[in-house]
Amino acid sequence: MTDEIPERISAAPRVPTPQDVARRIGAGRRAPFPRWAIALISVVAVGAIGGGVWASRNAMKPKLTQYETGEVTQGRLEVTISATGTLSAVGAVEVGSEVSGKIQKVLVAENARVTKGQVLAEIDPMQLSSEVAQTSAQYAASRASIAQAEATALEAHLARERAEEQAKLGLIAKKDLETARAADARAQASVLSAKANASLTSTAASTARWKLGRTKIIAPIDGIVLARLVEPGQVVQASFQTPVLFRLADDLTKLELEVDIDEADVGRAKEGQHATFQVDAWPDKQFPSKLKTILNEAKTTNGVVTYSAVLSVDNAALTLRPGMTASATIVTEALDNAILVPSAAFRFAPVSAGPTRGGPPMPFFGGGPPGASSAAANALKDPRNKLLWVLEDSGQLRSVEVHPEATDGQKTAVTGEMKPGMRVALDTLEAQ
Repeated sequence: MTDEIPERISAAPRVPTPQDVARRIGAGRRAPFPRWAIALISVVAVGAIGGGVWASRNAMKPKLTQYETGEVTQGRLEVTISATGTLSAVGAVEVGSEVSGKIQKVLVAENARVTKGQVLAEIDPMQLSSEVAQTSAQYAASRASIAQAEATALEAHLARERAEEQAKLGLIAKKDLETARAADARAQASVLSAKANASLTSTAASTARWKLGRTKIIAPIDGIVLARLVEPGQVVQASFQTPVLFRLADDLTKLELEVDIDEADVGRAKEGQHATFQVDAWPDKQFPSKLKTILNEAKTTNGVVTYSAVLSVDNAALTLRPGMTASATIVTEALDNAILVPSAAFRFAPVSAGPTRGGPPMPFFGGGPPGASSAAANALKDPRNKLLWVLEDSGQLRSVEVHPEATDGQKTAVTGEMKPGMRVALDTLEAQ
């Protein structure tokens, strides 16, 4: 029995030690690195190296300066002045009443054609007829007063002569002689007074007859009735100003356009210059006209000084009507076959130091150091000339000296070395 116990003990399973566990799981040994990780790291490294080389090359590559350009053309240039105004009839007159009274008849309507001397309206003549009768009677009475005064004067004159003869004979006193002479003088004065009164009454009678004749409103010209401003039964008062009853136009085939020209432009406007205008009734049509005259009197509106100019308009087709508002364009200067460059080119100056497309930066023309354009401007042959910059096919700028002639704001006519088809620089774009 005692001999079997050790054998059972030796046959029991052995408990693993910590060293056995570590040996089983491979602790203390480096695991092999996966191949896919190695390949990924290689790709990233190669890309980083290539990107660095690309970035360094682009950093060394010069940026290209881009320019906004405009084309040089050849054609007609018109310098114009813009103004607005109102159409009016030539020879238009206002017909009014010179006497007061009630309108009895109106014999014409608007747009009616009338002839000179034609009766347009009549004022009730009753009151003025009474004035004529009254002043005529007063004149007749004054004529009678003259006859009476002359008879009295004759009597006084004879009495004076008789008194003077008696005084020579000593038959009357000196005082009686003086009385006779004074009576004769008063009688002569009475005759003069009667004649003056007769003249006054004669004038009053003539005035009354003249007023009576003015109760008929007469057309002063041949023409057309533009407006009738009175109706039968209306009372007109001709006191401080003549009331207007009709407006007549001599001929609607000829109109005038009065426009206001700004003081800054009036120096370029001259009589005889051609012009065109538009009206709202015909927005797609241009009507020709000609500058007829410029008035010397200035008008000031809200601090703006303008001068009135009159344009003659042919309205043979009777398309236009008086009173229409028109926008006129007056051609102050016109050049045919002119070399035209965009006006913006005169405001361009290359001051950046960046290179141009096609090569390294030029020392002067291609955008040299700041102040290069000023140096070129100082080298002009004529101080009245200007310096423009032409973009050549190589992408470089070349200066061209020109003499500006006239401009319409958008294009400028020049003389010099500029040729049609050239591209002039207008502005510098962002470098790329």
